[in-house]
Amino acid sequence: MKFGQLFAVAGCTALLGACSGSSLLPGQDGTLSRLDVEDMGIAVAADSQREYSFTDKKASFWYGMTHTDNWDDWHSGWNIAKRRLLSDYTVGVDGDTLSRREAEVTVYPYKIDRVYAKARENFYMFDRVELLYVELSDVKGDSVWIELSPRLISAGKQGAAGIEFVPKESAGGVITLQPFKDVACRWNGTRLMAPADAGGFIISYTEDGSAAQVAALFRRDHEKMLSERIDRMNALVEKSNPLSSDNDTLDRAMAWIVLTTDELITCQQGNGIYAGLPWFNEYWGRDMFISMPGAVFCTGQWETARSIFSDFAKFQDRNPESETLGRIPNRANLEGIIYNTADGTPRFVTDVYEYMQYTGDTTYLASIYPAIELSINSVIERGTDTDGFLVHADADTWMDAKRQGKYPCSPRGNRAVDIQALWYGQLRSGAEM
Repeated sequence: MKFGQLFAVAGCTALLGACSGSSLLPGQDGTLSRLDVEDMGIAVAADSQREYSFTDKKASFWYGMTHTDNWDDWHSGWNIAKRRLLSDYTVGVDGDTLSRREAEVTVYPYKIDRVYAKARENFYMFDRVELLYVELSDVKGDSVWIELSPRLISAGKQGAAGIEFVPKESAGGVITLQPFKDVACRWNGTRLMAPADAGGFIISYTEDGSAAQVAALFRRDHEKMLSERIDRMNALVEKSNPLSSDNDTLDRAMAWIVLTTDELITCQQGNGIYAGLPWFNEYWGRDMFISMPGAVFCTGQWETARSIFSDFAKFQDRNPESETLGRIPNRANLEGIIYNTADGTPRFVTDVYEYMQYTGDTTYLASIYPAIELSINSVIERGTDTDGFLVHADADTWMDAKRQGKYPCSPRGNRAVDIQALWYGQLRSGAEM
Protein backbone atom coordinates (compact mmCIF):
# COMPACT_ATOMS: atom_id res chain seq x y z
CA MET A 1 0.00 0.00 0.00
CA LYS A 2 2.63 2.53 1.02
CA PHE A 3 4.86 1.54 -1.89
CA GLY A 4 2.04 2.21 -4.32
CA GLN A 5 1.33 5.57 -2.70
CA LEU A 6 4.99 6.53 -2.86
CA PHE A 7 5.10 5.45 -6.48
CA ALA A 8 2.21 7.78 -7.34
CA VAL A 9 3.30 10.72 -5.20
CA ALA A 10 6.85 10.70 -6.55
CA GLY A 11 5.55 10.86 -10.12
CA CYS A 12 3.14 13.71 -9.37
CA THR A 13 5.81 15.72 -7.57
CA ALA A 14 8.22 15.44 -10.48
CA LEU A 15 5.49 16.35 -12.94
CA LEU A 16 4.24 19.39 -11.07
CA GLY A 17 7.77 20.65 -10.61
CA ALA A 18 8.41 20.34 -14.32
CA CYS A 19 5.32 22.33 -15.25
CA SER A 20 6.20 25.56 -13.49
CA GLY A 21 7.99 28.57 -14.96
CA SER A 22 8.16 30.00 -18.48
CA SER A 23 10.47 30.34 -21.46
CA LEU A 24 11.70 33.85 -20.71
CA LEU A 25 15.35 34.75 -21.14
CA PRO A 26 17.16 37.87 -19.94
CA GLY A 27 17.83 40.41 -22.67
CA GLN A 28 20.89 42.61 -22.94
CA ASP A 29 19.14 45.35 -20.97
CA GLY A 30 18.28 42.95 -18.17
CA THR A 31 14.61 42.59 -19.16
CA LEU A 32 13.11 39.20 -19.94
CA SER A 33 12.61 38.21 -23.59
CA ARG A 34 10.91 35.18 -25.04
CA LEU A 35 12.87 32.25 -26.45
CA ASP A 36 12.00 31.76 -30.12
CA VAL A 37 12.73 28.77 -32.36
CA GLU A 38 14.52 31.16 -34.72
CA ASP A 39 17.11 31.61 -31.94
CA MET A 40 17.51 27.89 -31.20
CA GLY A 41 19.80 26.94 -34.06
CA ILE A 42 22.61 24.50 -33.27
CA ALA A 43 25.69 24.75 -35.50
CA VAL A 44 27.16 21.33 -36.29
CA ALA A 45 30.79 20.98 -37.35
CA ALA A 46 31.58 18.67 -40.24
CA ASP A 47 33.84 16.49 -38.09
CA SER A 48 31.10 15.94 -35.51
CA GLN A 49 28.07 15.54 -37.74
CA ARG A 50 24.76 14.44 -36.29
CA GLU A 51 21.55 12.69 -37.24
CA TYR A 52 18.40 14.82 -37.21
CA SER A 53 14.68 14.30 -37.70
CA PHE A 54 11.47 16.17 -38.45
CA THR A 55 7.86 15.01 -38.58
CA ASP A 56 4.76 16.45 -40.21
CA LYS A 57 2.73 15.70 -37.03
CA LYS A 58 0.65 13.27 -39.07
CA ALA A 59 2.28 10.01 -40.22
CA SER A 60 5.40 11.23 -42.00
CA PHE A 61 8.99 11.80 -40.86
CA TRP A 62 12.35 12.65 -42.37
CA TYR A 63 15.57 11.23 -40.89
CA GLY A 64 18.87 12.59 -42.17
CA MET A 65 22.54 13.26 -41.53
CA THR A 66 23.85 16.82 -41.35
CA HIS A 67 26.97 16.35 -43.50
CA THR A 68 26.58 13.02 -45.34
CA ASP A 69 25.97 13.11 -49.09
CA ASN A 70 23.29 10.77 -50.40
CA TRP A 71 22.75 8.98 -47.08
CA ASP A 72 21.30 5.54 -47.73
CA ASP A 73 21.01 3.67 -44.43
CA TRP A 74 17.93 1.50 -44.11
CA HIS A 75 16.07 4.00 -41.93
CA SER A 76 17.15 7.22 -43.68
CA GLY A 77 15.01 9.67 -45.60
CA TRP A 78 11.27 10.11 -45.98
CA ASN A 79 8.91 7.66 -44.32
CA ILE A 80 5.11 7.80 -44.34
CA ALA A 81 2.94 5.43 -42.29
CA LYS A 82 5.83 2.98 -41.87
CA ARG A 83 6.60 2.97 -45.60
CA ARG A 84 9.99 4.22 -46.81
CA LEU A 85 9.48 6.43 -49.84
CA LEU A 86 12.76 8.26 -50.46
CA SER A 87 16.22 7.77 -48.97
CA ASP A 88 17.80 11.14 -49.87
CA TYR A 89 18.40 13.78 -52.52
CA THR A 90 21.31 15.75 -53.98
CA VAL A 91 21.29 19.40 -55.10
CA GLY A 92 23.66 21.45 -57.19
CA VAL A 93 24.35 24.69 -59.04
CA ASP A 94 25.17 24.63 -62.75
CA GLY A 95 27.50 21.64 -63.18
CA ASP A 96 28.60 21.44 -59.55
CA THR A 97 27.24 19.27 -56.75
CA LEU A 98 26.67 21.01 -53.44
CA SER A 99 28.55 18.71 -51.07
CA ARG A 100 27.18 18.59 -47.53
CA ARG A 101 30.65 17.74 -46.25
CA GLU A 102 31.72 21.26 -47.20
CA ALA A 103 28.63 23.06 -45.88
CA GLU A 104 28.15 25.17 -42.78
CA VAL A 105 25.20 23.44 -41.12
CA THR A 106 22.76 24.73 -38.51
CA VAL A 107 19.84 22.66 -37.26
CA TYR A 108 16.65 24.36 -36.02
CA PRO A 109 13.53 22.72 -34.59
CA TYR A 110 11.70 23.38 -37.86
CA LYS A 111 14.40 23.26 -40.55
CA ILE A 112 17.99 22.41 -41.42
CA ASP A 113 20.10 25.19 -42.91
CA ARG A 114 23.14 24.42 -45.09
CA VAL A 115 25.36 27.19 -46.46
CA TYR A 116 27.57 26.25 -49.41
CA ALA A 117 30.01 28.31 -51.42
CA LYS A 118 27.50 28.61 -54.29
CA ALA A 119 24.10 28.57 -52.56
CA ARG A 120 22.09 28.26 -49.37
CA GLU A 121 19.77 25.30 -48.81
CA ASN A 122 16.93 25.19 -46.28
CA PHE A 123 15.01 21.94 -45.85
CA TYR A 124 11.45 22.07 -44.43
CA MET A 125 8.54 19.88 -43.48
CA PHE A 126 5.10 21.27 -42.62
CA ASP A 127 2.29 20.25 -40.29
CA ARG A 128 -0.01 17.56 -41.71
CA VAL A 129 1.18 18.03 -45.30
CA GLU A 130 2.94 15.20 -47.15
CA LEU A 131 5.43 17.50 -48.80
CA LEU A 132 9.13 18.40 -48.56
CA TYR A 133 10.49 21.78 -49.54
CA VAL A 134 14.16 22.12 -50.52
CA GLU A 135 14.65 25.87 -50.73
CA LEU A 136 17.71 27.17 -52.64
CA SER A 137 18.67 30.83 -52.31
CA ASP A 138 21.75 33.06 -52.64
CA VAL A 139 22.60 31.10 -55.78
CA LYS A 140 25.89 31.97 -57.48
CA GLY A 141 25.22 30.56 -60.91
CA ASP A 142 22.69 30.36 -63.71
CA SER A 143 20.75 27.24 -62.72
CA VAL A 144 19.96 24.85 -59.87
CA TRP A 145 19.19 21.16 -59.98
CA ILE A 146 18.08 18.24 -57.83
CA GLU A 147 18.41 14.45 -58.07
CA LEU A 148 16.41 11.99 -55.96
CA SER A 149 18.33 8.96 -54.71
CA PRO A 150 17.17 6.03 -56.84
CA ARG A 151 17.31 3.20 -54.32
CA LEU A 152 13.65 3.24 -53.23
CA ILE A 153 11.94 4.68 -56.31
CA SER A 154 11.30 3.91 -59.96
CA ALA A 155 12.93 5.86 -62.76
CA GLY A 156 11.35 9.28 -63.08
CA LYS A 157 9.04 10.17 -65.92
CA GLN A 158 7.26 13.33 -66.98
CA GLY A 159 3.77 13.56 -65.53
CA ALA A 160 0.98 16.11 -65.64
CA ALA A 161 2.31 18.05 -62.64
CA GLY A 162 6.03 17.31 -62.74
CA ILE A 163 8.48 14.42 -62.66
CA GLU A 164 6.80 11.36 -61.16
CA PHE A 165 8.41 8.47 -59.26
CA VAL A 166 6.72 5.36 -57.90
CA PRO A 167 8.09 4.36 -54.49
CA LYS A 168 8.75 0.64 -54.09
CA GLU A 169 6.83 0.72 -50.79
CA SER A 170 4.05 2.90 -52.18
CA ALA A 171 0.43 2.19 -51.37
CA GLY A 172 -0.58 3.29 -54.85
CA GLY A 173 0.77 6.82 -54.68
CA VAL A 174 3.50 8.75 -56.47
CA ILE A 175 6.26 11.17 -55.56
CA THR A 176 6.15 14.30 -57.69
CA LEU A 177 9.15 16.57 -58.11
CA GLN A 178 8.64 20.20 -59.24
CA PRO A 179 10.40 23.55 -59.06
CA PHE A 180 9.07 25.77 -56.29
CA LYS A 181 8.16 28.51 -58.75
CA ASP A 182 6.02 27.57 -61.71
CA VAL A 183 8.84 28.07 -64.22
CA ALA A 184 10.22 26.26 -67.23
CA CYS A 185 12.54 23.40 -66.25
CA ARG A 186 14.42 20.55 -67.90
CA TRP A 187 14.54 16.86 -67.07
CA ASN A 188 17.45 14.75 -68.34
CA GLY A 189 16.32 11.40 -66.95
CA THR A 190 17.95 11.72 -63.52
CA ARG A 191 18.24 15.42 -62.81
CA LEU A 192 15.61 18.20 -62.73
CA MET A 193 17.13 21.57 -63.66
CA ALA A 194 15.57 25.00 -63.18
CA PRO A 195 16.63 28.67 -63.31
CA ALA A 196 18.70 29.95 -60.41
CA ASP A 197 15.77 32.02 -59.10
CA ALA A 198 13.32 29.08 -59.09
CA GLY A 199 13.39 29.06 -55.29
CA GLY A 200 14.32 25.39 -55.03
CA PHE A 201 12.13 22.31 -55.34
CA ILE A 202 8.93 20.74 -54.02
CA ILE A 203 8.75 16.99 -53.37
CA SER A 204 5.19 15.80 -52.70
CA TYR A 205 3.52 12.44 -52.18
CA THR A 206 -0.08 11.91 -53.30
CA GLU A 207 -2.34 8.92 -53.81
CA ASP A 208 -5.19 10.68 -55.61
CA GLY A 209 -3.48 12.46 -58.51
CA SER A 210 -3.61 15.83 -56.75
CA ALA A 211 0.09 16.77 -57.01
CA ALA A 212 -0.66 19.83 -59.17
CA GLN A 213 -3.22 21.13 -56.68
CA VAL A 214 -0.91 20.41 -53.72
CA ALA A 215 1.91 22.36 -55.38
CA ALA A 216 -0.35 25.26 -56.30
CA LEU A 217 -1.67 25.47 -52.75
CA PHE A 218 1.85 25.33 -51.33
CA ARG A 219 3.15 28.05 -53.65
CA ARG A 220 0.28 30.26 -52.57
CA ASP A 221 0.29 29.50 -48.83
CA HIS A 222 3.83 28.36 -47.99
CA GLU A 223 4.61 31.42 -45.88
CA LYS A 224 1.42 30.93 -43.89
CA MET A 225 2.12 27.21 -43.48
CA LEU A 226 5.63 27.90 -42.23
CA SER A 227 4.41 30.65 -39.91
CA GLU A 228 1.76 28.35 -38.42
CA ARG A 229 4.36 25.64 -37.76
CA ILE A 230 6.75 28.10 -36.12
CA ASP A 231 3.96 29.70 -34.08
CA ARG A 232 2.82 26.30 -32.82
CA MET A 233 6.35 25.45 -31.70
CA ASN A 234 6.88 28.83 -30.06
CA ALA A 235 3.60 28.46 -28.18
CA LEU A 236 4.70 25.08 -26.81
CA VAL A 237 8.05 26.49 -25.68
CA GLU A 238 6.41 29.48 -24.05
CA LYS A 239 3.84 27.36 -22.26
CA SER A 240 6.03 24.54 -21.06
CA ASN A 241 9.69 25.49 -20.76
CA PRO A 242 10.25 24.81 -17.06
CA LEU A 243 12.92 27.43 -16.42
CA SER A 244 12.96 31.15 -15.90
CA SER A 245 16.64 31.71 -15.34
CA ASP A 246 19.72 33.45 -16.57
CA ASN A 247 21.13 30.16 -17.88
CA ASP A 248 20.63 30.52 -21.62
CA THR A 249 22.18 27.14 -22.47
CA LEU A 250 19.95 25.23 -20.08
CA ASP A 251 16.82 27.06 -21.19
CA ARG A 252 17.56 26.26 -24.82
CA ALA A 253 18.23 22.62 -23.98
CA MET A 254 14.88 22.32 -22.22
CA ALA A 255 13.12 23.99 -25.15
CA TRP A 256 14.72 21.48 -27.52
CA ILE A 257 13.52 18.64 -25.29
CA VAL A 258 9.97 19.98 -25.44
CA LEU A 259 9.97 20.25 -29.23
CA THR A 260 11.79 17.04 -30.10
CA THR A 261 9.39 15.17 -27.83
CA ASP A 262 6.42 16.94 -29.38
CA GLU A 263 7.42 15.87 -32.90
CA LEU A 264 6.58 12.30 -31.82
CA ILE A 265 2.92 13.25 -31.19
CA THR A 266 1.40 12.20 -34.50
CA CYS A 267 -1.75 10.94 -36.20
CA GLN A 268 -0.90 7.62 -37.82
CA GLN A 269 -3.68 5.40 -36.43
CA GLY A 270 -5.77 8.00 -34.78
CA ASN A 271 -3.73 10.18 -32.44
CA GLY A 272 -0.78 8.84 -30.49
CA ILE A 273 2.90 9.21 -29.63
CA TYR A 274 5.58 7.42 -31.60
CA ALA A 275 7.76 5.19 -29.42
CA GLY A 276 10.82 6.71 -31.08
CA LEU A 277 12.54 7.59 -34.34
CA PRO A 278 13.66 6.14 -36.63
CA TRP A 279 12.93 2.54 -35.62
CA PHE A 280 9.67 2.78 -33.70
CA ASN A 281 7.39 5.02 -35.76
CA GLU A 282 4.38 3.27 -34.28
CA TYR A 283 2.38 3.45 -31.07
CA TRP A 284 3.38 1.42 -28.01
CA GLY A 285 0.88 1.74 -25.19
CA ARG A 286 3.48 1.35 -22.46
CA ASP A 287 5.84 3.97 -23.91
CA MET A 288 3.00 6.31 -24.83
CA PHE A 289 1.47 6.50 -21.38
CA ILE A 290 4.86 6.76 -19.66
CA SER A 291 5.72 9.79 -21.79
CA MET A 292 2.27 11.35 -21.99
CA PRO A 293 2.39 13.43 -18.77
CA GLY A 294 5.58 15.19 -19.84
CA ALA A 295 4.88 15.32 -23.57
CA VAL A 296 1.20 16.32 -23.44
CA PHE A 297 0.12 17.43 -19.96
CA CYS A 298 3.10 19.66 -19.23
CA THR A 299 2.62 21.35 -22.60
CA GLY A 300 -1.07 21.97 -21.88
CA GLN A 301 -2.33 20.00 -24.90
CA TRP A 302 -5.62 18.90 -23.39
CA GLU A 303 -7.46 18.33 -26.64
CA THR A 304 -4.56 16.15 -27.78
CA ALA A 305 -4.74 14.23 -24.50
CA ARG A 306 -8.43 13.52 -24.98
CA SER A 307 -7.94 12.41 -28.57
CA ILE A 308 -5.11 10.03 -27.63
CA PHE A 309 -7.14 8.49 -24.80
CA SER A 310 -10.23 8.08 -26.98
CA ASP A 311 -8.39 6.76 -30.03
CA PHE A 312 -6.42 4.23 -28.01
CA ALA A 313 -9.51 3.14 -26.09
CA LYS A 314 -10.98 2.12 -29.46
CA PHE A 315 -8.23 -0.50 -29.64
CA GLN A 316 -9.13 -1.98 -26.24
CA ASP A 317 -9.62 -5.75 -26.28
CA ARG A 318 -13.38 -6.20 -25.95
CA ASN A 319 -13.59 -9.84 -26.94
CA PRO A 320 -15.27 -11.61 -24.00
CA GLU A 321 -13.51 -14.86 -24.93
CA SER A 322 -10.05 -13.29 -24.95
CA GLU A 323 -7.47 -13.89 -22.22
CA THR A 324 -6.54 -10.20 -22.49
CA LEU A 325 -10.07 -8.80 -22.27
CA GLY A 326 -9.95 -5.17 -21.16
CA ARG A 327 -6.32 -4.54 -22.06
CA ILE A 328 -5.13 -1.47 -23.90
CA PRO A 329 -2.65 -2.54 -26.62
CA ASN A 330 1.06 -2.78 -26.05
CA ARG A 331 1.57 -2.09 -29.74
CA ALA A 332 -0.73 -0.55 -32.31
CA ASN A 333 0.75 -0.55 -35.78
CA LEU A 334 -0.51 -0.82 -39.31
CA GLU A 335 0.03 -4.58 -39.31
CA GLY A 336 -2.14 -5.22 -36.30
CA ILE A 337 -2.90 -4.77 -32.60
CA ILE A 338 -0.91 -6.62 -29.92
CA TYR A 339 -1.95 -6.91 -26.26
CA ASN A 340 1.21 -8.53 -24.87
CA THR A 341 1.78 -6.35 -21.81
CA ALA A 342 0.28 -6.02 -18.38
CA ASP A 343 1.62 -2.52 -17.69
CA GLY A 344 0.23 -0.41 -20.56
CA THR A 345 -3.35 -0.58 -19.29
CA PRO A 346 -2.64 0.56 -15.71
CA ARG A 347 -0.65 3.47 -17.09
CA PHE A 348 -3.57 4.38 -19.36
CA VAL A 349 -5.90 4.51 -16.36
CA THR A 350 -3.55 6.49 -14.11
CA ASP A 351 -2.91 8.95 -16.96
CA VAL A 352 -6.65 9.57 -17.34
CA TYR A 353 -6.81 10.19 -13.59
CA GLU A 354 -3.87 12.59 -13.79
CA TYR A 355 -5.63 14.39 -16.67
CA MET A 356 -8.63 14.71 -14.37
CA GLN A 357 -6.47 16.22 -11.62
CA TYR A 358 -5.21 18.86 -14.04
CA THR A 359 -8.49 19.72 -15.72
CA GLY A 360 -11.44 18.64 -13.59
CA ASP A 361 -13.06 17.53 -16.85
CA THR A 362 -15.81 15.24 -15.58
CA THR A 363 -17.68 15.50 -18.88
CA TYR A 364 -14.84 13.76 -20.68
CA LEU A 365 -14.45 11.28 -17.81
CA ALA A 366 -18.02 10.12 -18.36
CA SER A 367 -17.21 9.22 -21.96
CA ILE A 368 -13.95 7.37 -21.26
CA TYR A 369 -14.98 5.68 -18.01
CA PRO A 370 -16.49 2.52 -19.60
CA ALA A 371 -13.02 1.65 -20.92
CA ILE A 372 -11.54 2.20 -17.46
CA GLU A 373 -14.24 0.10 -15.80
CA LEU A 374 -13.74 -2.78 -18.26
CA SER A 375 -9.97 -2.68 -17.79
CA ILE A 376 -10.34 -3.13 -14.03
CA ASN A 377 -13.29 -5.50 -13.77
CA SER A 378 -11.90 -7.92 -16.36
CA VAL A 379 -8.71 -8.33 -14.31
CA ILE A 380 -10.59 -8.70 -11.01
CA GLU A 381 -12.82 -11.36 -12.53
CA ARG A 382 -10.23 -13.42 -14.39
CA GLY A 383 -6.71 -12.06 -13.87
CA THR A 384 -5.93 -12.05 -10.14
CA ASP A 385 -4.98 -14.70 -7.61
CA THR A 386 -6.59 -15.29 -4.21
CA ASP A 387 -4.46 -12.52 -2.67
CA GLY A 388 -5.53 -9.96 -5.25
CA PHE A 389 -2.23 -9.88 -7.15
CA LEU A 390 -2.44 -9.35 -10.90
CA VAL A 391 -1.25 -12.49 -12.66
CA HIS A 392 0.43 -12.14 -16.04
CA ALA A 393 2.45 -14.08 -18.60
CA ASP A 394 6.20 -14.52 -18.21
CA ALA A 395 7.11 -11.75 -20.70
CA ASP A 396 4.14 -9.43 -20.17
CA THR A 397 6.25 -6.71 -18.55
CA TRP A 398 8.58 -4.11 -20.02
CA MET A 399 11.07 -7.00 -20.36
CA ASP A 400 9.01 -8.51 -23.16
CA ALA A 401 11.64 -9.67 -25.67
CA LYS A 402 11.28 -13.26 -26.88
CA ARG A 403 13.56 -15.53 -28.85
CA GLN A 404 11.89 -16.93 -31.97
CA GLY A 405 8.76 -15.12 -30.81
CA LYS A 406 8.18 -17.80 -28.13
CA TYR A 407 10.88 -17.95 -25.45
CA PRO A 408 11.21 -15.02 -23.01
CA CYS A 409 14.71 -13.56 -22.95
CA SER A 410 14.19 -12.30 -19.38
CA PRO A 411 11.48 -14.42 -17.73
CA ARG A 412 10.13 -12.67 -14.63
CA GLY A 413 7.43 -15.03 -13.44
CA ASN A 414 3.76 -14.07 -13.29
CA ARG A 415 3.62 -11.53 -10.41
CA ALA A 416 6.31 -8.92 -11.18
CA VAL A 417 6.61 -6.31 -8.41
CA ASP A 418 6.37 -3.33 -10.79
CA ILE A 419 3.15 -4.74 -12.26
CA GLN A 420 1.65 -4.99 -8.77
CA ALA A 421 2.54 -1.36 -8.05
CA LEU A 422 0.90 -0.31 -11.33
CA TRP A 423 -2.12 -2.51 -10.65
CA TYR A 424 -2.55 -0.85 -7.25
CA GLY A 425 -2.35 2.57 -8.97
CA GLN A 426 -4.94 1.47 -11.52
CA LEU A 427 -7.33 0.31 -8.79
CA ARG A 428 -6.90 3.46 -6.73
CA SER A 429 -7.24 5.79 -9.74
CA GLY A 430 -10.31 3.91 -10.95
CA ALA A 431 -11.91 4.09 -7.53
CA GLU A 432 -11.22 7.81 -7.23
CA MET A 433 -12.69 8.49 -10.67
